[in-house]
Formats: sequence, structure tokens, C-alpha cells
Amino acid sequence: MPQYLESLLRRHNFTLAPDRAELIIHPKRSEECLYPGAHIATGNQGEAYHHGIVTDTSGDMTIVHFWGETKRDAKIQTTTLNAFQAGHPDNVGKKIRPLYLIVYPGDTDEKRRDTVYNAHILLDKADQYTYNLLSRNCEALACFCRTGRW
Repeated sequence: MPQYLESLLRRHNFTLAPDRAELIIHPKRSEECLYPGAHIATGNQGEAYHHGIVTDTSGDMTIVHFWGETKRDAKIQTTTLNAFQAGHPDNVGKKIRPLYLIVYPGDTDEKRRDTVYNAHILLDKADQYTYNLLSRNCEALACFCRTGRW
């Protein structure tokens, strides 16, 4: 994001933080708060937030998201929670961004299972989905997994 835009957003106290987002303050809390099917987001004030779906909470936690070295190379893939929060696998241990859990009203175990199922289906068909900044991005992917709607 251009520096002038970040400054403008901060000056006017405008945030790009996701709606219905609950901040997970401490990294240890992520183990308590996250579950398979959780829609999560990470990012700093004034930056675009990155979204993903937790599919496995064992070990390093597995996240399905739309990501690539460049937007042109972005594809649906998996990563660890640490790499997701760092913004890049090379930044693990060097950078950590705040983590948010997106809260869905009326959430149930069945909806969470469906979310994981949808994420795996998209992952299996990753080559069929091309990244689009406006309509087929990481947030759209996470919302689709949770709601079934692009």
C-alpha cells in the first residue's frame, strides 16, 4: 500500500480491519481460540488484511489461503499459522502481525466442518481459480469457505 495512503488512513483513524473481528492478543491464545473452520485475518493498521481458513489445529496449524510472491502468482495453497502471521515464510521469527478471529453469528460445529470441507475442495481444484484483486482474493476465498458464496 502506498505510504501516503497509510498516512491518510492513520490520520483519520480509519482501519481496514475486518468486520466482526476479535483480536487474539497473545500467541498462546491462538491455540485456545482457533479451531478447524475458523476464518482468520492478520495485518497491521493501515495495511490490507490477509485472510485464511484454519483447517488443522495440530502442530503448527494449517491455513488455506490465496497467496503468492506476487498477485499474479497467487494461488490457493496451505501454510502454517506462523508463516501466515509473518506474511511470508522467510519472515517467520522476524515479523508477527496481529491475528484476528472473524466471528460468525449462529456458528455451529456443522458450519465449521463445512468450512473445512469447502477449503479442501478449493485446495484440490486450486488450478481452476485465478486470483482477482476485486472478486477472487484471500478474503473472498475465506468468506466462500464459511458461507458458500463468492
